[in-house]
Amino acid sequence: MKNRLEADLVVIGGGLGGVAAALTAARLGCRVVLTEADTWLGGQMTVQGVPPDETPWIEDLPTSASYAELRSLIRDHYRQFYPLTPRAHSDVELNPGGGDVSQLCHEPRVSALVLEQMISPLVASGRIVWLREHEPVEVVRSEDRVEQITVCGLVTGEETDLRAPIFVDATELGDVLELGSIEHVIGAESQEEYGELHAPKKADPNDQQAITWCCAVEWRKGNADLVDRPPLYERFSTAVPEFWPGPQLSWQDVEPVSLSTRTRPMLAGNSSDTPPGSPGDLWHYRRIVSRSNLSPEFPGGEITLVNWPQIDYWDKPLLGVSQKSRRQAEDESRQLTLSLVHWLQTVAPRHDGGYGYPELRLRGDVFGTKDGLARQPYYRESRRIRALDTVTE
Repeated sequence: MKNRLEADLVVIGGGLGGVAAALTAARLGCRVVLTEADTWLGGQMTVQGVPPDETPWIEDLPTSASYAELRSLIRDHYRQFYPLTPRAHSDVELNPGGGDVSQLCHEPRVSALVLEQMISPLVASGRIVWLREHEPVEVVRSEDRVEQITVCGLVTGEETDLRAPIFVDATELGDVLELGSIEHVIGAESQEEYGELHAPKKADPNDQQAITWCCAVEWRKGNADLVDRPPLYERFSTAVPEFWPGPQLSWQDVEPVSLSTRTRPMLAGNSSDTPPGSPGDLWHYRRIVSRSNLSPEFPGGEITLVNWPQIDYWDKPLLGVSQKSRRQAEDESRQLTLSLVHWLQTVAPRHDGGYGYPELRLRGDVFGTKDGLARQPYYRESRRIRALDTVTE
């Protein structure tokens, strides 16, 4: 016999949007069921390994109360448990990693801990029922209304029917839309459909944004833990995409606005003792652990998250294809990331002369993984509902 739960709101997917919906509704007195396929909440910020990519005004302009709370609690975690320098400890706008992309570059596992803390009292009170490691398998509709969603436990195999007057699809790829045969679109709509200036003249469902399988690397002098040459290394190190200045495994890429070629090394400077670097280089781009914020007693090295153009995977789409094709695309994306790390460790031109950075060590524990990579790829695009009103360019 199936399990059954009823609530005022059912949220399928525990990324930041899903948690925000569940948290707000529960705080307003609603009974909420929140499901997530992973054991971590947080989506892009945690399981995908991407620090918040924000405007420079995030600290000054009003933001949602719960998001401001999240940011404050992440900083409090570092102040309470890390051996920060007096300067870092007193900095009200502490940026733990000192990365360029955000004023809150931090370790993914920290925000996963904080998000769980934020919903903890609501879980204890029964306002939120959190089903970890559950994914949707069936959607029951009555005409244009979703009546029920069935989720399956990935560990137990048990199915649970969820019923509510309102459902939120907060999955990374819009899984509920497909399961419920709800009208949706993938890829690029045609210019004719909405009159958008930069849309293609003909719709292309396969025109989907690249995914990136991120990883974390630590600068650890004397490291001997090198990544083996992946099977697809030769392909990624030699193939030249038509819109790229050369092979992806290089320090050259394309500036996203002007599409002009640019050279962006991992490090600047000429010292090899520590990652010297400077703001604007790849090391500082998404650095999540900065030695400058930590006292000398801290035994670890600096860590940066690799979400660089060199590992953007665009060869195959994920949506509108068979499961076999999707798995192949995800596997190739993982191999591209491992190929980059192998290239970095062995043959990449160094900032101080010579080739290869054997000092780089994969840090999968940052994500709670054994292979050094994030728990999920970084998804930039999902299925999109055919809405009553659509925001256009």
